[in-house]
Amino acid sequence: MDSMEIEKRVRDALGECDVSLEMDGNKAGLLVTATAFEGLSRLKRQQKIYAALGDLISSGDLHAVTMRCQTPDEIS
Repeated sequence: MDSMEIEKRVRDALGECDVSLEMDGNKAGLLVTATAFEGLSRLKRQQKIYAALGDLISSGDLHAVTMRCQTPDEIS
């Protein structure tokens, strides 16, 4: 799986954001910081990421995704 493709899809879905990605085979770990998450629950934030990567997951190209989705104000 091409990590650049995953990052591009997340950026296209959220607009301006910071994406940190770690790949382990076909498993991805994401840390995404975006103002697009403001006012959204954790579930809604994750749904935005899954929507951007859904076809990769359903095809099996991407087997698992773990993610942390935060707004700039929530950076710890």
